[in-house]
Amino acid sequence: MEFFNENKRYDGYRDLFEYDEGFRSFCEQADGGKSVHAYIIECKDKILYPDLLKACVSEILGYRRGEKGDLLVFGGTHPDVSFYPADGRKRLSAEDVRSVLDDANTKPTLADKKVFCLGVEQRNDEIWQNKLLKLLEEPPRGVFILIAVSNAQELLPTVRSRCQTVKMGEFEEKAVADYLNKNRNVSRSEAEIAARLSRGSIAKALYVSGGSGYIDCVSDVVDLFCNMKSTKTMADFLPTIAKYKDRYEDFFEIIENVLFDAVLININASQVLNLFKKDDIMKIAEFYPREALLRAIPLVEEAKKQLDGYGSFAVVTDNLFLRILEVRYLCRQ
Repeated sequence: MEFFNENKRYDGYRDLFEYDEGFRSFCEQADGGKSVHAYIIECKDKILYPDLLKACVSEILGYRRGEKGDLLVFGGTHPDVSFYPADGRKRLSAEDVRSVLDDANTKPTLADKKVFCLGVEQRNDEIWQNKLLKLLEEPPRGVFILIAVSNAQELLPTVRSRCQTVKMGEFEEKAVADYLNKNRNVSRSEAEIAARLSRGSIAKALYVSGGSGYIDCVSDVVDLFCNMKSTKTMADFLPTIAKYKDRYEDFFEIIENVLFDAVLININASQVLNLFKKDDIMKIAEFYPREALLRAIPLVEEAKKQLDGYGSFAVVTDNLFLRILEVRYLCRQ
């Protein structure tokens, strides 16, 4: 993933941040110069990193949206804001950190602060983290560091202890649906379905609503479980199953979600993930005892691991549905 392409303007997700509790908390701290000097921005959606970090930078520098300085930040041309890794590279390196250390000791030219934004993709790479420790502990006056990572626990404890961690990029269903509908021209009904299926992830919501066929796959999986009554009817559904050979991650994820939704309906839970298919999932819940559903879910995980290990899709899926039907039969006895 190319974190910071200097030739590309990132402004597509900014409207979402007003719904982000973590971002609002950050803004309150940044207002009036009350910021700590180093933050870990924990965000599961890497596609948000560029806009999210730039919005944080504007808050640190005290810019209002649309001001000249703010536009320079979002255009990637502000002289006191640096983004690493640079030059289209994907991984942060020790060389990047050396550049940060050198630049941190120079005075800002336009603002009264300097901000360094680091996009971290790899897991515990101790070299660059150890080189950054002294700067995190004793930064020059007016120097701020933002580290964007999907999981803060993958950073060294010594880095985490010198920074304040703020979780961002988690949104309520309505915020995701509104964004898809207003900013991406997704119909309201499909936006609401994608928002629910995404569980607050804008990247997943864009994937679900962006012609990936994810929603069609949900319908196919629900249809499988509603109508595959025995091993005798399995052959009728093999063409449907075969469609997802190259997308087995989606296929298995949806199977797990549908089975789990059926469990929730079995215990009279009010919320299910696939709400738009609730009537059909109620039929699945009637057909499969709760014990069978709970025993089937681990079978899906096992099948996915087999395919991750380059197992045959046809063999693995045939065996999966045979075993699911078997546990249903045994639990009916």
